[in-house]
Amino acid sequence: MVDYSDARLYDISFFDRGLPDLVVLHELLDVPVSADLIDIIKDHRYGNTVFVFDLLDENTFSQHANERPAMFGSYEKCQRIRDRIIEVYQQTGYSITIVPFDSVENRELFVVRKINKNPAND
Repeated sequence: MVDYSDARLYDISFFDRGLPDLVVLHELLDVPVSADLIDIIKDHRYGNTVFVFDLLDENTFSQHANERPAMFGSYEKCQRIRDRIIEVYQQTGYSITIVPFDSVENRELFVVRKINKNPAND
């Protein structure tokens, strides 16, 4: 919540994770999603556009298996988690832009170009 408040001071802010991600985390941990959490998500909106970075290709994903928490598991499970994250953001009124898997530099260019095309990303 502090990061959210601080971000309001800037024209553009980036978060690695947002409040709607907590819904998916609760689901993964079999923790009920409270009405209070839903209210917080509704009251603390980010800009309208959410960038979702696509998964690594399956071969690269397998090579980095030891870097992920065990709860994420297989490639297929990560795909389901990503799809659920997208679904939750859409259900809470955000526009999703998928950033294709590529080099860091190319992903940065992709995001910058999208922002520059639509500088009113709220």
